[in-house]
Amino acid sequence: MTIYLLDVASYQGDLRPDDVKRAGFDAVNLKISHGNGGKSVHPRVAWWVTEARRLGLGISTFHYFVAGVPGAVQARHCLEQMAALDLQEGTAHQVDVESDPVPDLAAVREYIQYVAAILRRPIALYTGDWWWTARPGWSVSDLAPHLWAAPNAGYPGRYPGDQSPHWRAGYGGWDNLAIMQYAVEPLTFPDGSRGTIKVSKSAIRDPAVWRDLTTGGPRMTVSPESLRAVRTLYMDCLAKAGFVIDPRSVGISRSEPGTSYHIGKGYLTAGAYSVSESSRDRNGLSDASSAVDFGWFSFTWQGRTHNLRTFSAWLVQQCQAGTADSLDIREVIYSLDGKTVKRWDRLGIRSTGDSSHETHTHVSWFRDSEFHNRVAIIRRYFTEIGVLEGEVSEAEVTSALNKFFAGGEHTDGTPTSRIGRDAWAQGIPNPFRPGVPRTFAYSLLADVAAAIKANNEATAAVLANVQMDDGDKAAILARIEASTSVVAAASAEAVREAFGSDEAEAEDIAEALVAAMGRAKAEAVAAAITSGGPPE
Repeated sequence: MTIYLLDVASYQGDLRPDDVKRAGFDAVNLKISHGNGGKSVHPRVAWWVTEARRLGLGISTFHYFVAGVPGAVQARHCLEQMAALDLQEGTAHQVDVESDPVPDLAAVREYIQYVAAILRRPIALYTGDWWWTARPGWSVSDLAPHLWAAPNAGYPGRYPGDQSPHWRAGYGGWDNLAIMQYAVEPLTFPDGSRGTIKVSKSAIRDPAVWRDLTTGGPRMTVSPESLRAVRTLYMDCLAKAGFVIDPRSVGISRSEPGTSYHIGKGYLTAGAYSVSESSRDRNGLSDASSAVDFGWFSFTWQGRTHNLRTFSAWLVQQCQAGTADSLDIREVIYSLDGKTVKRWDRLGIRSTGDSSHETHTHVSWFRDSEFHNRVAIIRRYFTEIGVLEGEVSEAEVTSALNKFFAGGEHTDGTPTSRIGRDAWAQGIPNPFRPGVPRTFAYSLLADVAAAIKANNEATAAVLANVQMDDGDKAAILARIEASTSVVAAASAEAVREAFGSDEAEAEDIAEALVAAMGRAKAEAVAAAITSGGPPE
């Protein structure tokens, strides 16, 4: 089965992932890095990752290789972007080698070796025959067996088929193309319409190539759900506060040899401090990362300025105080002035860190807390500064409503209401929790409805004794029913007025509501009998 994919960089601007899917493509090739920077990377590349996954599109990434920057430096930079986007696993990778000025062959080979070793799977190389054949003796096919390029004769304009002679390469050690770039043009849709944004279209005729590029070794560092939740909440709250942070500055995992909590067991070196110093780390060791790097932010909310430094100071204070939601945190590496790096260490072993922490804060959790709630302390920070609303438990709401409405108890122990009997006693079923009394927030409306229903029934009982010559009893009842909206409006107004007073007590509010209901109902009944309709 042929696999179709297209490139996405800044040049694709407002291209929509849904249109990519609708046009029949199976995967996207996202530019994530350029040299040691981010030139022409799509500004919403993180959104593209999210949307591609939602739509079930495969994902490849690519890096544009430049001269003058060591291959290993470019490789590390690209892998950092890949990790920030959580794209280390299940994705393909391509290095684009066609720059002017021309890079050193040794640097290109260094890049391929470095990235392939970290990903533990081969990567593809993109170039053009016109560029590669101008460099006699160049060969990297031993390191990158999959060539991605346009046919030697140029773009055919449409996919020429799996058996086309356009698949022949014959240079650089590659006999054939593994992936063919066959056109650069707008998308075409099933209904015959065309888009307006040009895209680079490619095809893979052998699914085994895609499998080879996307499946690697079993020991990649993974980003656990508990830390992805931390990252998502952090970014969402900053966005709500008006600060849009670069997703790449909020990192979780890293797949390269080292000792950090960002690294899973597959890449940890012997004696790594993130394992050896605590039984909690040794017992919880897995392929998962156990740290988050929080990138810089600054915003003003409700008249106060908040930034990474105030957040870091607050977080350290919680750890020092031993709050329940901080007990899984092993260390916080941070700076309060952008110059001096400090470290709070629960084990008391270290007190500083390297200079990279002048601009970001590193937080690591003990490895045995992989499946714990790590996001709670971040949620509490944004709640305390007012960006998030505090959570109110069901028990708190129920208690408040019971205090507001309860005036006594029925013989079965259910509370009575200040504005009418409990809806449970009225026989009105609970649509949310069958068999459970209505003592939560929805009982407010149910009780009001029950009280009106009881009043209507009482009025009907009185009118049953009215003689026929006193008027059309049925018409009167109909007009009383129509007055329900008037009663409801008066009740709501009474509640608004009572709540508008800073000194209003629960009893005052309840009495105002009862009085309003009684007054409005009395007026409605009188109007129905004397004037033939509810009051205006």
